[in-house]
Amino acid sequence: EAVDSNGRFLGGLILPGHGIMLRALESGTAGLNVPTGEVREFPTNTSDALTSGGTYAIAGAVQRMAKHLAKHCGAEPRCLMTGGAGWKMQPFMGMPCELVDNLIFDGLLQIAASRQLQQQQL
Repeated sequence: EAVDSNGRFLGGLILPGHGIMLRALESGTAGLNVPTGEVREFPTNTSDALTSGGTYAIAGAVQRMAKHLAKHCGAEPRCLMTGGAGWKMQPFMGMPCELVDNLIFDGLLQIAASRQLQQQQL
């Protein structure tokens, strides 16, 4: 998701995660069984190649969005990562990314606090 310095939502990307990518390759390729591999710069086996390909595809999409955002806002964006695979992706992002656990819940707490403040002002 891209948000400008005023907090305005600019848009975002929807792309498959590792699991969906691997299942799509497994179901669409005869005889391909997808075991878990390691991320490698130059994978030499199918398992590592699949894991590396998925990781670099996701990282590349985020890097592209960061470039668009930097151009649009005229400043380098702050990248926050959350979700179950954030810790897996962070080392391979190729840019500074802050890992924030439970970002969605933090946002919900902010909304709840704001509503409570509004109720108190009434």
